[in-house]
Amino acid sequence: MVIDTLCDLPTYEGIYQLMAEVTFKKDLRGYLDVYGRSIAGFLGVSLEEFKTKLSQLDAKQFLQWMEPRIDAVAMSLEEFIGNLDAAGVERAVLYHFDEETTSEYKGLPNDFYADIIHHYPDRLMAYAAVDPHKGVDGVREFERAIKDLGLQGLALRPFMHKIRANDPRYYPLYAKCVELDVPVWIHTSINFTHTSPIDFGRPIYLDTVACVFPKLKIIAGHGGWPWVTEMVSLAWKHPNIYLDFATVRPSYMAKPGSGWEPLFNYGNRVIRKKILFASTWMLMGMSHQDLIEEIWAFPLEEETKEQWLSRNGREIFSIGQDA
Repeated sequence: MVIDTLCDLPTYEGIYQLMAEVTFKKDLRGYLDVYGRSIAGFLGVSLEEFKTKLSQLDAKQFLQWMEPRIDAVAMSLEEFIGNLDAAGVERAVLYHFDEETTSEYKGLPNDFYADIIHHYPDRLMAYAAVDPHKGVDGVREFERAIKDLGLQGLALRPFMHKIRANDPRYYPLYAKCVELDVPVWIHTSINFTHTSPIDFGRPIYLDTVACVFPKLKIIAGHGGWPWVTEMVSLAWKHPNIYLDFATVRPSYMAKPGSGWEPLFNYGNRVIRKKILFASTWMLMGMSHQDLIEEIWAFPLEEETKEQWLSRNGREIFSIGQDA
């Protein structure tokens, strides 16, 4: 059974949240150049109509135009679980972010995701969202999200917080992750904004973090591309650094010249136990089943693919283990 360590929520609220991010958070408008076709297709509209409406309407008007289209494709929680069942996904970890200080927009609260996962505690998990610029209040909110709400980790995007992963403003949150024994997911790759340098996502900044916090379970989101060799070296060096390749089509990764060659070269052996499956399937415009089938086609040993799809996720989230 598969463990999805970064999963979109396809309920009405989850889809609306995704659309609100790329419309209200102007930093993220650049993502529509890359994923707009997938998002538009998922919502049942053409890319041309999608972009025309986005250019003609303000954010609130655009979301009003999108509401009936979101409603048409949104799933109930029961339907979502049925889709996970059909694809053989045992657990899915939901994600969201708090970037209010730097983007002036805050989405759904941690309490919302706590309520979602409590409906299906054996199937759904969720990261907490915390803004590091909120200081001690942010740390308190994170502790509440884990201890009181039952969330299972922390998700951060340095390029949206406008600081690098090794910035001391993150350190109180990292220390709390260690104390609470939960992982932190950190965006580690190119970003497609027009306002944040891609340097924010370089894997090298995790080297310092792992040295300072050797017991912090770090998930490098999106696999560090285009610095894949650098990412692989850190996963090999540090026992506490893992990586996923979310939001990258698996069939593309396996093509010569994609830049992912080091992951396949070392992922069969030295970092076999450090790589996680993460779907972000709505952004990809693909089903879990299609993504998983493309991973099974990877030029890797069968045992390696089982590690990537299931065993490693179980380990980092202590699934099936005593707490």
